[in-house]
Amino acid sequence: MRPAQRIIALTAAAFTLVLVLAQALAPPHYPRSVTDHVGRSVPVPHKIEKVYATTESGSLLVYALDPELLLGWNVDPSPTWEFVLGNKSRALPILGSWDKVYKTIHLDHIAALQPDLVLHVAVPDLPTLDLVEQVEQELGIPTIVVDGSLEAIPKTLRWLGKLLGRDVRGGILAMYADNTLARLTSFREGLSGSPARTYVVGNTGKVDLADAFRLAGLREAGLNQNPIHMVLIVPDPILDLRWEMRKNPPLEISGLVAEGKVYQIPTVPTNWLTPGSLFRLLGVEWLAQAAYPELYTEDLPEKFAEFMEVFYEVRLPEKVAEATLKGP
Repeated sequence: MRPAQRIIALTAAAFTLVLVLAQALAPPHYPRSVTDHVGRSVPVPHKIEKVYATTESGSLLVYALDPELLLGWNVDPSPTWEFVLGNKSRALPILGSWDKVYKTIHLDHIAALQPDLVLHVAVPDLPTLDLVEQVEQELGIPTIVVDGSLEAIPKTLRWLGKLLGRDVRGGILAMYADNTLARLTSFREGLSGSPARTYVVGNTGKVDLADAFRLAGLREAGLNQNPIHMVLIVPDPILDLRWEMRKNPPLEISGLVAEGKVYQIPTVPTNWLTPGSLFRLLGVEWLAQAAYPELYTEDLPEKFAEFMEVFYEVRLPEKVAEATLKGP
């Protein structure tokens, strides 16, 4: 057993003991309502066994806590997704999404499956409040907002783990997230000089750049803001932006392209900087190493494999981890 696995096993045992004692002392009936992360008081069943999440990030969050709770995926999983997440992910139906951009939700299908709870992972703001009230009204199912902010990941894991009756699992995953964020905070505070200026290519609306850049010690820059230290590509489902950049780079960054300082966000099994996603824990570490390879020296393929084992109980082949970090 590897050291990381041993620590997780011991932690699980300790959490289990605490949980058993707490349940023994708890009143026979738990509260029927919870206050979600936008301050709404939402009545929920005493026991939650089936959850629909409105976004891919929410579905992967529920799946990490307990695959048996997740009612279905939002989009048809790609072969890479199935390969990385394993056989359990293949049996779930496709239920669609509902967020500020997309509404592909299959209302009749969801109603027939009768989820106990609908989960919406997002930044807790007024637009999110408006959206979640629409979701709850249309579905007629208790709907809660869970804070999808990057630095709220540990809090979210603990809170949701408790709500879903997965306190031990939520606590273990939260500890892992705490350690990752603490490592990044320590790294960022130790940096001297100005943040690395980064020119971004692609649709920035699909990624959580502001918090990720701040944690990794980066700053977004335009072509006229010299010096520029690296180029970041947000993957596009249709265009090969990395190839386009190599073929015809803007003059201002042609030197960076020639030096190989062009980096595309990893997308196995999903984009590592997707808003609300647990994979941002990996994404920020990847950014820090891309910008400061001599300072942030973590073994990222090993971190990726460890992350998948801890969060999704998947043994990732070493070659897959290495190929993901190497990129196209």
